[in-house]
Amino acid sequence: MDLIIYKEGLYHLYSLDIYFNNVMECLDYGNILREKVATYLDNPENRWVMKNGIGDWFGFICQNYGAEAPQ
Repeated sequence: MDLIIYKEGLYHLYSLDIYFNNVMECLDYGNILREKVATYLDNPENRWVMKNGIGDWFGFICQNYGAEAPQ
């Protein structure tokens, strides 16, 4: 799973070594993670801001599902 964080006018990709059994498991985890690490700002911003102040939560990429975790 990779996190996409927007800060200082650039998009940053942060890789997490988390493996999932299927894509739905990954999507569910991404939504739970977003709720825990970011706060939604309603109108007029309409964006998710990271609670630790590093930038804005832009999204996540599920790519390691259905694969064996490296040993």
